[in-house]
Amino acid sequence: MRAQTVTVAVSSQVPSIAAVFDLTNDAERTIIDVIRRYFTDPPNIDVLCDISRGTRVVDGAERRTVWTLSRFQPQRRGAKPEWSVISWDIDVIECQCQVCKSEHEARLLFADMVTRPAAAPGVSSAIAP
Repeated sequence: MRAQTVTVAVSSQVPSIAAVFDLTNDAERTIIDVIRRYFTDPPNIDVLCDISRGTRVVDGAERRTVWTLSRFQPQRRGAKPEWSVISWDIDVIECQCQVCKSEHEARLLFADMVTRPAAAPGVSSAIAP
């Protein structure tokens, strides 16, 4: 089967960001829906800034993974944006989130995860599809 391109981001603040997913695979369709709901359903406070898809090795097993870079703007006077990188595991419907102190740190971490996919540091939590 041929993979299709799906636009995941829906925001007027950033351009559409595309990533390739296999829409014939149930797990990939599920993770697309989970990510879409995370970034678009109320209260949709995080803005998707970048996305990449690939594989990483966790406990000796290769796992299909989607990495997202997001920004959250607290609604406090003088508050700075908060940045995070999330690793979404396609095969076990799990995510790991790493909060960063700055956009620069977040973009470096995102690039590192995408180019050298290892088990990402952070807090892991299961997500119900």
